[in-house]
Amino acid sequence: MAKQKDIYEYASDWKRDHDSKVFKVVITVVIVFLIITIVNSFVLYPVGVKSASMGENVSEGSCVFVTPLITSPKRGDVVLVQNGSSKMLKRKERIISQLLSFITARKIFPYVNRDRMTENFDVRRVVGMPGDTLYMRDYVLYIKPADQTHFLTEFELIQKPYNVQIFSIPVMWDTSLGAIGSFDEIKLKAGEYFVLADDRVESTDSRLWGASTSDRIKGKALLCYFPFNKIKFY
Repeated sequence: MAKQKDIYEYASDWKRDHDSKVFKVVITVVIVFLIITIVNSFVLYPVGVKSASMGENVSEGSCVFVTPLITSPKRGDVVLVQNGSSKMLKRKERIISQLLSFITARKIFPYVNRDRMTENFDVRRVVGMPGDTLYMRDYVLYIKPADQTHFLTEFELIQKPYNVQIFSIPVMWDTSLGAIGSFDEIKLKAGEYFVLADDRVESTDSRLWGASTSDRIKGKALLCYFPFNKIKFY
């Protein structure tokens, strides 16, 4: 006759089964957290836009997904760029920042003030490519690509349509205020990109910082996912 289990054996079996289920749940949660963190750190992450510098194309208060996998953008791309007023991190600082960003799901960025995104990073449009010769008149950019002999406006060269905000400057306007609307020819070096805000009058961009090198471009904006009535791909 088979020996019946006593209450202690049943309790022991229940405890083992319970511990196994708890262990599986914990492992599942850890794996899901790691996958989400890896995606957010190295594949795709959200960025909140806190200024109106990109006008209706990337409106104030919107949220966009940015991928750090694309740091060599095409003309017309909307990118997240480290602006010229923020310092470039040293190699040790960059490693520490990336490590803490990874293990905290991008909640902690040492050495970077995240209270206001515009203090360190901006969403801007790439309009000038390496080798281009550029000049601006009345807030419209004219471009001569490296392989061409004639200047064209940015709108003739960039295939994706977008709107820029340019309003008439009052006669008594203090020209020291706002962004400059005209500058003479400059030529971009290898690895340099000229980025502009779509609000050409009241925003900061390469006219103030100078050209952005590829190491300052932190990723390409792919999708505006909020607000829901303005969802669009870039």
